[in-house]
Amino acid sequence: MDFGFDSQQGRMIKQGVIGIFAGTAFNPKDKVKVGSEILSVAQYAARMSIQLLKASDLNEILHKLGVHKSVTVQKVCTRARNEGEVREVLSKIWNEPKNAQDSIDQLVAKNASVFEFERELETASEESTGQEDCIALRTD
Repeated sequence: MDFGFDSQQGRMIKQGVIGIFAGTAFNPKDKVKVGSEILSVAQYAARMSIQLLKASDLNEILHKLGVHKSVTVQKVCTRARNEGEVREVLSKIWNEPKNAQDSIDQLVAKNASVFEFERELETASEESTGQEDCIALRTD
């Protein structure tokens, strides 16, 4: 609600706001219908002045801010419980780039029980099905 408004053409972005959308988080085959036009998500984003960024693009921006190269958006996403936590940690990293690694370390410690539970579920699932597939676990 803070960044947009309702108009006769539908939801619009307020002037001066540049929207950023995780470019790899949508299906490129998806279409958007605007009136009688059917646009790709990329076309619609361009029309609405929304930048579509890949995770690597956002990593580059963070690294230019002074965030250490070992800190990536992917690491934040794989260690967070949900989207809200991803936003919270990325915001903290954006505002305090020198403490980025500490932010990720705190996230890992905070969510250790979640990841342990996931490992237990995977182990139980393997045992119940008799599968011996290799499971990749987070080690860093």
